Amino acid sequence: MELVMIALGDPPSGELPASTASRLDEQSWTVAYREHDGLVLGGLGEVPCAALGDLDLDDIVARHAGDAVLVLANAVTVRAYIARVLDVSAHHLSHPAHGSISRVRASRSGQRNLISYSDTLHLPAGRSPSPTKGPECQTSMS
Repeated sequence: MELVMIALGDPPSGELPASTASRLDEQSWTVAYREHDGLVLGGLGEVPCAALGDLDLDDIVARHAGDAVLVLANAVTVRAYIARVLDVSAHHLSHPAHGSISRVRASRSGQRNLISYSDTLHLPAGRSPSPTKGPECQTSMS
């Protein structure tokens, strides 16, 4: 499966940068999880969305083998999970930027491969990214 994590500011903003939303629209998502209520997920259309709550990211991997899963979470949560993938202390990783994208390939067997961490190439250089509003993702999971 491919697990894509979007780092949100601290405290998390209710909106994604427009350039992040545009980048997310380039891929088909099976499901999206959000760590905080009230997040507006522009560009996701009819993607089912659920609250991350106490669900462990390893549980998400086990539930969605072969799927493309999007997780919108606080930057601290993203950094902590990537540190576990790399088997290092989170203190060794930089704080991911708001709207940055981190990708992990994961299998139910426990194999984890970091593809990218805190990718910001889609964000405008030298200025804060402008937020976008869009349709909220579906809240019911089938």
